[in-house]
Order: sequence, then structure tokens, then C-alpha cells
Amino acid sequence: MFATIKKWGVWLLVLLLVTETVFLVAKVHQYDRALQQAIEARQRAEEALAMIRAIETQLQHIRDETKRLDEKQAEIDSRVRERDKKLQELERRVKK
Repeated sequence: MFATIKKWGVWLLVLLLVTETVFLVAKVHQYDRALQQAIEARQRAEEALAMIRAIETQLQHIRDETKRLDEKQAEIDSRVRERDKKLQELERRVKK
């Protein structure tokens, strides 16, 4: 009886160790896959942040250009007002 237990006990222990190894390998594979997905998600997030930074830079350039154009427009408007005043003054002189 003890011989049978010794014979089958070893095989049961081997079977248990093999089963445990298979489960551990499956778990490691699962963790590895999850880690890989996390790395890919982080890379996508970094790419998205880089795109956002580029867009922010473009928006800043647009704001700067808009400000410059607004200043030019204000200067043009000022000149037009001066010309209108001069023209009105000339028209007033001509009417007299």
C-alpha cells in the first residue's frame, strides 16, 4: 500500500507542479499582455499630448498674427479717419 502511495504520490506531485506551472505561465502571459496594452496606451497618450502641444503652438501663432493684423487694421482705420477729416475740411472750404 505504501509503495502504491509512493508511486502515485510522486506522479500526483509532478502533475500538481505541472498544473501550477501552466497556470503561472498563463498568468504571466496575461500580465505581459496587460503591460503591453498599458505601454501602447501610454504611447498613444504621449502622441496625443504632442499633438495638443503642436495645436497650442499653432493657436498661439494664430493669436499673435491676429493681434498684429488688428494693430494694422487700427492703424489703417486711424489713417482713414484722418483722411475723412481732411476731406470734410476740404469740402467745407470748397462750399464756402
